[in-house]
Amino acid sequence: MKFRKPVLTLLLMLSAVFLHPAFAQTDYHSPLGIPLVLSSDYGEIRPNHFHMGLDFKTNGREGYRVYAIEKGHVSRIKVSPYGYGRAVYIDHPNGITSVYGHLSRFYDAIDSLVQATQQQEKRFDVDITVPEGLIPIERGQVFALSGNTGGSGGPHLHFELRETESEKALNPQLHGFAVADHRAPELRNLKVYALTADGYRIPGKELNIPVRKSGSYQVSDLTLPAGFTVRAGGIGFAIDAIDRFDGAYNPCGIFGSALIVEGDTLFSSEIRRIAFEHTRYVNAHCDYAAYQNGRHKYHKLFKSAFNPLEIYSRAKTNGIQSLEGRQTLNAEVDTYDVAGNHSRISVRINWDSTSVYSSEDYVFDRTAHVFPDQAIRLTGKGGSFSIPEQAVYEPVRRNTEGSGLHFGEAEEPVQEAFSVRIPKNDPALPVEKYYILVTTANGREHALGTEYEEGAFTAESRYMGSFSLSVDTTAPKVSPASGIGASGRVTGSELRFRVFDSQTDLADYAIYVDDRWYPLEYETKGDYLIFPVPEDVHGSHTFRVVVTDACGNTVNREEALEFR
Repeated sequence: MKFRKPVLTLLLMLSAVFLHPAFAQTDYHSPLGIPLVLSSDYGEIRPNHFHMGLDFKTNGREGYRVYAIEKGHVSRIKVSPYGYGRAVYIDHPNGITSVYGHLSRFYDAIDSLVQATQQQEKRFDVDITVPEGLIPIERGQVFALSGNTGGSGGPHLHFELRETESEKALNPQLHGFAVADHRAPELRNLKVYALTADGYRIPGKELNIPVRKSGSYQVSDLTLPAGFTVRAGGIGFAIDAIDRFDGAYNPCGIFGSALIVEGDTLFSSEIRRIAFEHTRYVNAHCDYAAYQNGRHKYHKLFKSAFNPLEIYSRAKTNGIQSLEGRQTLNAEVDTYDVAGNHSRISVRINWDSTSVYSSEDYVFDRTAHVFPDQAIRLTGKGGSFSIPEQAVYEPVRRNTEGSGLHFGEAEEPVQEAFSVRIPKNDPALPVEKYYILVTTANGREHALGTEYEEGAFTAESRYMGSFSLSVDTTAPKVSPASGIGASGRVTGSELRFRVFDSQTDLADYAIYVDDRWYPLEYETKGDYLIFPVPEDVHGSHTFRVVVTDACGNTVNREEALEFR
C-alpha cells in the first residue's frame, strides 16, 4: 500500500493525539520570545546519537529570555562543560518533562541553588535532583537566558520533550512545536547492500546509486554484478536524504521513510520517540562509515537482528529482499517530513539468477568474529578484553593478533563499552601516572579513564583499535587570555585563561582568591577557563588558578592582582 500525502498527514495528527492521551496538549507557551527557526530537528543523525530535541536559532547571539512552556516544577539542574552545558528540566502535570539546554544564565531560585551546591561540592559541574515543590514554575515564566554553553556549536536553545516516567524523548513537532515547512526532503544517493538473513552487511558488497533531479528524482536501473549476494540472504536499501525548513537553509534530518516493493509497503521508519538508552543505536540505523567519512546521512530501509529501536513499528518485514524466484525487483523509496512533504524515487534492480549468488554462502564465523548477542573474553598480546552482549551492531573480527594489543576494526562503532586489561606488575612510576591509550581510525588517539587494581591497569572503551599503556607526568598549561592588564590590574568583568593538556582530560579546576574557593567555568570549545569577577572582590588579593589532569598532574598558578 502506498501512503498518500493527505492520508499520511491525517495519520500523523491522529497518532500524536490518541497514541499518548496524557500528552495530547499542544497549546504550549513558546520557549523563546522570537520566531522559532530550526538549526536542527528531532531525530537527526549525529555522531553516536540521534539528536533528541529541536535546536532553535537565536540570531547568532546569546541572552534571549527562556520561558517555561507550561506550569510545573524544576526537577533537575545540570551544569557541565560538555553536553547540554547549563540545562534545566521542568516536570509538568500532564506527564511531560521539558528540557532547555546550552543556557548562559539561571534566574532566581535556580541560580541560588546552583551556586550553593557548587560551593558545597567545590565543583563547577554539578547535577542536582530538585525535590518536587522546591522550585515551582508558572507557564510563561522566565527562568534563564539562552546561551552557547557545553557542546554547543553556536548560540541556540536546545529544547526537548520527554515522557516524565520513562524519560523517552518525544518528537516535539508532533506535540505542539511544529515549525513551518513547505519543502520536501532532498534525496542525494541510494545504496544497495548484500545482506545475510540477519541483516548483516557482507563486507565489500555494496553499490551506491547517485540520485539526479529533473522535475522528479530519478536513478538509473541497476544490474547486480556476479557473486553480489548469498542465497540465504538478499539485498537491502538505504537512502541518503536531508530536509530543510522554511526560513533556514541549513540541512536537517528526515522524519520518515518507507520501502515499497511491487506496490506493497514492506518496511518503514518514523522517528517519533527514542529511549535515551537506545540513542547510540543510530549507528545501526545509519550507514556509519558513510557518515564518518563524508557526513552522508543514509537511513537504512532494513533492520539487523539486534536493533531495538522503536522507530520501525510500522514495518511488515525486516526490509531484506530475497532474490529467489525472480530476476527483477521494482522498488520505490518514499521519504517524508512531519509536515507531510514527500519525495519519492523508483528503481529497477536486475540480476542474472545463475551468477548473482556467491559460489559459497558468506557465513560470519563465531570463532573469528564477535557477535552482538555474544559476551566473551579475548586474550591478545599484552592484555585481554571483556566484551559484553550488545557491544557491537554486526559481527566484528576479533583481530587481537599483531604487533600490539588489538580488538576489532578501528573504523567500526561500539554500542556497549568493553573492558580492556593490561598487566603491569612493577610500574616504575606511581600507578596514577599511567593510562590506557587507544588508537583508532586515521591514527586518532583517545586517553581512557584508567584504574589500577590487582596488578593490572583497566579501562572501559567505546573505541576499537590498538591499545597501549602510556604515561602522563606533565601538568596542564595555564596562561592568561583576557581580563588582566599591565601590573596585574584586572580590567574586565571576567578573567579568561587558556588551558592545555596534551595527553589526558582535566579532572579538576578551581580559582582561589585569598584561599576562598570560587567556581571556575571550563569552556571546552576554546579550552578556556572563565572566572566572572564577583561584585564583592575589590582591591589587592592573592589569586590562584589550580588545574589537575586525570593522572594527578597539577599546575598551581599564583599571582597578586588588583581588582577594581
